[in-house]
Amino acid sequence: MAGIKFVWDSLHSLDQKTHAEGYTPFHLALFKSNQMILRYIIQMYRQRDYLRLTYYQGKHVRRTEYTLEQIKELPCYIDRMTPLLMAVSAGQYETFMYLFTELGCNIEAVDAKKNNALHLALKTNNMDLIRQLIHIDSDYGTVREQRNALG
Repeated sequence: MAGIKFVWDSLHSLDQKTHAEGYTPFHLALFKSNQMILRYIIQMYRQRDYLRLTYYQGKHVRRTEYTLEQIKELPCYIDRMTPLLMAVSAGQYETFMYLFTELGCNIEAVDAKKNNALHLALKTNNMDLIRQLIHIDSDYGTVREQRNALG
């Protein structure tokens, strides 16, 4: 059990944030466009969630610990961008698709200026992202109908 405690304690670093921006390691991997590290961090969150459920049954959980379900939608401090919005604003099509299809990130999330994923894709002029977002939104139209701070 001591070995599991050591591993558990080392996994707390996943929740450390930069002071100015509020980026977690998850956000930083997105910001740096590093798919390999992003997938590794996601695997670490899954392992920690499993340990929490299996060994601790939810006990000994710090308030600042995030689950994978929470971290995938956690906005950073400054611009309130979620990881999905960060991927779109950086023009990272593969990362966007991974976050949306594999992790189920919220496509309707908005940042501090009320920009959604489609607004940000239009700003980057990434036609692959724009086409994909319109296709994803074709059934409901909620992303296309959202207004940002500019109207």
